[in-house]
Amino acid sequence: MYSDNQLYEYVGKKILESRVLPHRKITQMELANFIGVTFQQIQKYEKATNRIPLSSLLKISKYTKKPLKFFLPLEHTGYTLDKPVELTPADTDPDVREFIETQVFKNP
Repeated sequence: MYSDNQLYEYVGKKILESRVLPHRKITQMELANFIGVTFQQIQKYEKATNRIPLSSLLKISKYTKKPLKFFLPLEHTGYTLDKPVELTPADTDPDVREFIETQVFKNP
């Protein structure tokens, strides 16, 4: 199991990896502009200096065309995205759904 710091270090490394794949080079500035933060914030996410909000990670997932599970160490936690997920009240909240549909998954 990962500690909080180890989890964010893992996520940060995966963000960097998603940007600099051999066949694609996405700059920190380009990614920052897409998700609405500064390039310094992307640096901080990649170095795990700052914790990335889930909404920003979802946007990065969309922009890099990587599934969300690419960024998460699921294989080491026993969790999987292939199993049914129990919904929480926030998952069914109309405001949350509207935010996800209009802000997280909007077309660039």
